[in-house]
Amino acid sequence: MTYLDSHMEVDAPRRRASSDDAVSSAVAKIIDVLRRRFWTLALVSLSLFALAVVATLLIPPKYEATARLKIDPNQQSSAAVTGQTVTGNPDQAVIDTEANIIRSRALAKIVAHKLKLETDPEFTRDIVRDTDTPTDPATQERILESIAGRLVTDLEVTRQPDTYIILITYRSADPLTAARVANGFADAYLDSSVGLRTGTAARQVAWLEKRMREVASEAEDAGRRLAVYRSENNIVDSAANQTITDQQVAPVATQLATAESAAAAARAQLQAARRQMSQGGWDAVTDVLSSSVVADLRRQRAEVLRNMGEVQTRYGARHPETLRVQQQLQSLDEQIEQEARRIMGGLASEAGAAEARAASLRSTLEQVRSEQGQNIRAAVLADNLQREADAKRTQYDRLAESAQNLQQVARNSMPQARIVEEAREPSSPSFPKKPLMFALGAVFALIFGGFTITLQELMSRVVRTEQDVEERLGIPLLTSVPQLKSETLAGHGEGYLPTDYLVDKPMTVYGEAFRTARATLLHDVDGGPKVIAVVSTMPGEGKTTTALSLARTMALSGDRVLLIDADLRRGGLASAAHIKPEVGLFEILNGHAHTEDVILRDVVDNLDLLPVAQSVFTPQDVFSGSKMASLLDTLRPRYDRIIFDTPPLLGIADAQTIATLSDSSILVLKWNSTPLEAAESALLAIETSRASVSGAIYSMVDPSAGPVAGYYSQAYSAYYVKD
Repeated sequence: MTYLDSHMEVDAPRRRASSDDAVSSAVAKIIDVLRRRFWTLALVSLSLFALAVVATLLIPPKYEATARLKIDPNQQSSAAVTGQTVTGNPDQAVIDTEANIIRSRALAKIVAHKLKLETDPEFTRDIVRDTDTPTDPATQERILESIAGRLVTDLEVTRQPDTYIILITYRSADPLTAARVANGFADAYLDSSVGLRTGTAARQVAWLEKRMREVASEAEDAGRRLAVYRSENNIVDSAANQTITDQQVAPVATQLATAESAAAAARAQLQAARRQMSQGGWDAVTDVLSSSVVADLRRQRAEVLRNMGEVQTRYGARHPETLRVQQQLQSLDEQIEQEARRIMGGLASEAGAAEARAASLRSTLEQVRSEQGQNIRAAVLADNLQREADAKRTQYDRLAESAQNLQQVARNSMPQARIVEEAREPSSPSFPKKPLMFALGAVFALIFGGFTITLQELMSRVVRTEQDVEERLGIPLLTSVPQLKSETLAGHGEGYLPTDYLVDKPMTVYGEAFRTARATLLHDVDGGPKVIAVVSTMPGEGKTTTALSLARTMALSGDRVLLIDADLRRGGLASAAHIKPEVGLFEILNGHAHTEDVILRDVVDNLDLLPVAQSVFTPQDVFSGSKMASLLDTLRPRYDRIIFDTPPLLGIADAQTIATLSDSSILVLKWNSTPLEAAESALLAIETSRASVSGAIYSMVDPSAGPVAGYYSQAYSAYYVKD
């Protein structure tokens, strides 16, 4: 096995595994989209389905009645009138023709008049005008024309496949009218069919009898003239008007064609053999190679050659036995050449004989044809007389058959068709078919709902996956923090927050997410950043909750941690930590308070809090001066980690200043909510300030969304404490 083959064998299962992973990933993405946008799908689908149901219920019902009519095309009708013969297996086109007659406007006018539809409001609505005079013939004709048009529009005439049954179907808003009109068309067709046959049959019979007498006389005269002409010109074949000379031409021509074909084949075979011999000697000639005699001699020669090699090896080149074998080999070569020459001579003889026979037949044919030319005029005239006589006899036979059929039609008034089944008043509408319409509406609603959520998904520009962070933003995803269910927090009383849940139950999925973030940060060089700024793009992304939860997780792990609320305008640390400070960070920076008086202890050991006492709106940049830098220099030796809870990056300039004072920043992104463009802008702002970013944290991730940060929470459920 080559290296390439071994690689192909190893890569084959990898490619299959990759294909399976792609399918699984696609299915997982589809399920995720359906889960996240379920309510949109349900709302759109239910709305469209409700519209489909209402539209179906508002459609006026249509009733369908069908009469079945059997056509008997074997009876003689119009075919007899025209002098045509009807065979035992009539063409289905006859049935289709009768169907077109049934749906004609002329028959529709007969039905309208017979059923007195001009008095039915269903048909005269929008036709009769106030100025119309009912007794006026022109008005009546116009009304009947309009009604006939409506009848044809709602009428359907079809042939049942492979049968002589015609289905006459009419649709109407009234079930009784549908049945009456369908039966009316069937009756009108039967009446018109009988009248057509009996009305013309008697007139046609008289004309046909007169014409038959004339044709009989003409046929007798044509036959007499043909017999005299054949006798005078020695025409022996009455069927083909052939003379004795004509009968000789065909066999000779056939023999000549066969002989010329054989001669051409013999010449081609001889030329091919000569060409092969000139190119490669006797051994290249196909006929020589195919000769059994040559094949046997070549076999003997091969055996002698094999023996010759053994004899020369054993006795040497001048030994008598060696000379005997050589003579034997020379004799076989001469025999092969003689046989080859004999074969070539045979081919030449065959070609010459074939040419001679073809020349003899060609001479005979020319002599016969010279005699045939004298009889051409006689044969042509005889042929014309024969066709004339045959035409007269055929015409007479057709006229006789037509006269017989017409006489039968004149005596028989039975219709050509009969009603197999009359139309009955339908009990339920044929349109709309509500179950089918409802099903189609449901399918269409689901398809449109799926198209809607697909369009939303394609237009969505929010961060949601690990690839969004690592590939689009270019920073690692530290962890994904699951969103705690409202019922989980509500069970602990009013004001219970996720940060409190972390303290009470640290060994849950929520706590494990922050331990993952801490472990990732500590893997950095020199034990990780000491001063960390927790930033976000916009308000409401869980930045304060993330900062406090991370600080408490680090404190629970043994780190001495200080959490500083740097959001002077809307500080949320005090509320999240359930404290009520009197002074805060702003008072320290203005020199109105000392650090020891402002820093408060958290409920978790090793965690101190530096909150904001009240909202401060000032144009003064309190963080870029030396006071904040001096404060950090004072606090660094006292703590292992200092965490800043900053204001939103895109709206407040303080966040960029704090990011530059920190060793690193953590970008908090609300899962499936933060716009990708906002995250890119925030990251650009941090990089513009020449601050570093350790990574991003997804906040408020749906626990059922599957893997986001590289783990499956359900798969590790046995490692966590149940809520």
